[in-house]
Amino acid sequence: MMSDQNNASRPLRLILKMGISKYAHFDFERFRYFGVPKLQDISKAEFADRDDLAGKWFRTFSDNNEYSDQTKSAYIQDFAKYVKFCDLNNVVPESAIAIEIWERHLIKQVQAHSMAVNSARKLISATKRILELFDCPVFDWFSKYPIFRSEPTPNNSYSDTELAKLVRCLRILHHQLGRQIRENPLLHLNAASNTCTAHYYDPSRRLDICGTVTKYFCASFFLMAYYTWANTTCLLNMKKPKRREGSAGIWYEQSVLKNRANKFVTIAIGENHATQIPKHALRFMEDLLEISSLIKPDDEHLLFQCRLGLISTLEMSHLSAFNNWLYKSFGLNDDFGKQLRPEAKRFRATGSSKYIALTNNVTEASLILGNTPSTIHRHYTRGNESENNMQLQAAAHTLERSVRCGEIQDAKEQTRNILKVEVLPYESFIQKYSATNLKPERSPIGTGCTDPFGDKADKYRRKINFSPKELDVSNLACADILNCFFCTNQVVIEEVDDIWCLLSFKCSLEESRANHLNRSQFKNNFEEILHRVNQVIFRIDPKIRRLAERKLKEKRHPLWPEDLNFLI
Repeated sequence: MMSDQNNASRPLRLILKMGISKYAHFDFERFRYFGVPKLQDISKAEFADRDDLAGKWFRTFSDNNEYSDQTKSAYIQDFAKYVKFCDLNNVVPESAIAIEIWERHLIKQVQAHSMAVNSARKLISATKRILELFDCPVFDWFSKYPIFRSEPTPNNSYSDTELAKLVRCLRILHHQLGRQIRENPLLHLNAASNTCTAHYYDPSRRLDICGTVTKYFCASFFLMAYYTWANTTCLLNMKKPKRREGSAGIWYEQSVLKNRANKFVTIAIGENHATQIPKHALRFMEDLLEISSLIKPDDEHLLFQCRLGLISTLEMSHLSAFNNWLYKSFGLNDDFGKQLRPEAKRFRATGSSKYIALTNNVTEASLILGNTPSTIHRHYTRGNESENNMQLQAAAHTLERSVRCGEIQDAKEQTRNILKVEVLPYESFIQKYSATNLKPERSPIGTGCTDPFGDKADKYRRKINFSPKELDVSNLACADILNCFFCTNQVVIEEVDDIWCLLSFKCSLEESRANHLNRSQFKNNFEEILHRVNQVIFRIDPKIRRLAERKLKEKRHPLWPEDLNFLI
């Protein structure tokens, strides 16, 4: 923060640092005129004859070291609204009558639902703090009693459907732009902001992209918010994290100063299977570090923006522009049909609410988020409105059934089908069914089929219009894998590799949520199959299941790779 002493035409200009390398200015010249007009409108405004006051206000803000530049900027904007209101009502800003009229005005605005309660409280608080800086007797001027009751402002988390849409879009964008930047970094670094140097494609669209480097790091920012639950300022100030290997696996960690709380918080990504962090998070971090070092190897900062070869740190304005572009290009909508945009605070609320629901440990969640437990309760435990409503409906449905059945457990059992499927080791599977000349085979989902060429296969071939009249298809086995769990010929093979394949198939089904229009469509397609897969996995020997899960953490089965759903 500094005053521009060299510019004689702007003696009352205050320059404020608003970001990592972003500055803004405010001309107190505006306070010399009625209505605090914009600079371009000063020539049309009426002189207010308060040069001494304008100079005093400027010096007070310029010399103050108690507040950060961001706080000063917010206070100045609020004070400009107050002075403009005073001018409209022909009262002196530094007077008791002005405060009385100001408080009455805000009360009427809240009563008419033209202003939120918290917005009115903020304006009252800001005006009081500013007049205190000007040595005004605020205790005598302002109401002795609180005018507005504080209202909590919890952050609404994303539903599973909304999260799948956003994360899938951001991951593909991050992956494709990163690959194109690696291929020709100079092309993207030296391009103008309106020059297309990259493209995005999926089965439904192809987009030419300008500002490739900036958009890549914006997508990376929101994925970092999704993986780490960190807030915006911490992520924007983040330096390249350090790699650490230990008994907990590979981790990338970096301590960042949280300005508002005046404390350091640790942002980390790694092999943390205990807190449900996706296994592809580590690969994302490695890709981001590679591109960040490629763009500016001599800078410790992590996230950048670039235009015409000029590289600087990513700022809030770039994220806002990216959000506008993202909605214009992809048109993502939430569960209520409104605009769906990535926001760090909502990713933070989503992660914390799901973690608390999973562990019921608010203290541990507060440590992860770097907040007090009371803050977590106020802002990060609300969850998602649509999912909350669905859970209430499910609870009411279960209670209704419990009344009819007499017991909650009976009600649960009544709502699910009992899965009856044989579980055998591979050798026993072959020995048992080879003797019957049924030619048992393994299926692509990791289970076995006792009669792959029988009546079920004929029915499947007819369904997909294979005509035996044109060619001999009797040697084609049944491949109707989505119906395997509803087929009497299915046998679960209790071997590590087979269960690994089954788990990979399950992961692919779960990731396909992003390719469905809504939760209802996914539920109709795959919910019963997933339920049966979970029943099968539950019945597997725990030792084999653990080995298969460990193998899945290392890599997917080649039949069901991680990026399979990207191609759908």
